[in-house]
Amino acid sequence: MSECALAPICLCRGVRGATTVYEDTAEAVVAATRELLQAIIAANDIKASEVASVIFTATPDLAAAPPAVAAREMGWTNVPLLCMQEMPVNGALPRAVRVLIHWNTTTPQDKIVHIYLHDAKKLRPDLVQRERPADLIDRRVTIVGLGLIGGSLALALRDQVAHLAGVDADPRTVALALERGVTHAATTGLAEGVRDADIVVLAAPVRANLAIIEQIGPLLKEGCILMDVGSSKTDVCSAMRKLPAHVIAVGGHPMAGKETAGLKAADGDLFVDRPFVLCGVRHGIPRLVEALVRATGAFPLPLEPERHDRLAAAISHVPYLLSVALVRMVAQVSLTDPWVWTLAATGFGDVSRVAASDATMMEDILVTNRAPVVELATLARTALDELIAAIDPNQEGPIELRAQLVEAQAARLGWARDRR
Repeated sequence: MSECALAPICLCRGVRGATTVYEDTAEAVVAATRELLQAIIAANDIKASEVASVIFTATPDLAAAPPAVAAREMGWTNVPLLCMQEMPVNGALPRAVRVLIHWNTTTPQDKIVHIYLHDAKKLRPDLVQRERPADLIDRRVTIVGLGLIGGSLALALRDQVAHLAGVDADPRTVALALERGVTHAATTGLAEGVRDADIVVLAAPVRANLAIIEQIGPLLKEGCILMDVGSSKTDVCSAMRKLPAHVIAVGGHPMAGKETAGLKAADGDLFVDRPFVLCGVRHGIPRLVEALVRATGAFPLPLEPERHDRLAAAISHVPYLLSVALVRMVAQVSLTDPWVWTLAATGFGDVSRVAASDATMMEDILVTNRAPVVELATLARTALDELIAAIDPNQEGPIELRAQLVEAQAARLGWARDRR
């Protein structure tokens, strides 16, 4: 029998996948599609030379860029690509991209791995897999700062990397991390903790991270990736540009959290299906960083540092200020009538929840993002003044009260609907 007769049969097979996009911008559409394509390629060992054609579809609410741009940017210049817009369907998954790749392969039909990411997992929960990323299997990762975010990262990554070390200035936190198996190793010494690390993640408060960035460069090996997960990015990315040339730096911020702080509050699923902002500093955003983000269950979202800081001020930092102002107002009322605390129920609890966040951490965030916070807090104060003017019988508000309430109601309901 000839060798040809014994060779596996090569057939043109199809693999499908779907994902959702955080917002309708060209940057977000291309990033989400690239992530989906890379996941399909990795799961099925597909080479660009084997791809026969790719069909993309996008829901009608995605118009900023065709998903096929991601394939072209990945070097698929000789592959026929077809993009189509889906018909509007009531109740359909919003901001979704679907892909069907045909490629020449010896892979049996029952071994093909279809990929569904983020909210698209709801389409085919039977096909959803969370595998150990090949990019991270042999990597050594160190997390500096084992609080809520650092500890949650550790829990998400500990079984997906070759070695996970933790560094924290508090010996009690180091002892707790080792006792609970949060990390494979832990120490209070920065130099010891980052030795031989392929990736170092700074998860301390922002001003502490800035101080660490000033001294950590000489401690890192050639080609080490240094990233942070702080809530403001402009100052951090500026400091990272001064690092030695052998260090690859990336700013990061997972858009997830709790009002409770510390390692005891850490949750390995904290980042699942949440955007993880990445800001390239000098080398763009390495594939290894994107793999680390996906390993936590989050999805990478590239943004410029300044844009991130303004958006974070709008949806995180200023809401914290408003929550603090509310609690301080109620505390003033309680001085003359303490029953106000007894009457406080769900509404007060929902709006005041983030006021319980760690004050030291929040002060750090606010002072490292001063300009956007002041700008948008002033805008919020104007909105509150307009509400007061519409209620006060002694004032003539420029905007009728009901119009303001309906406008806010519609915006909030729209946000909740789009998140589903």
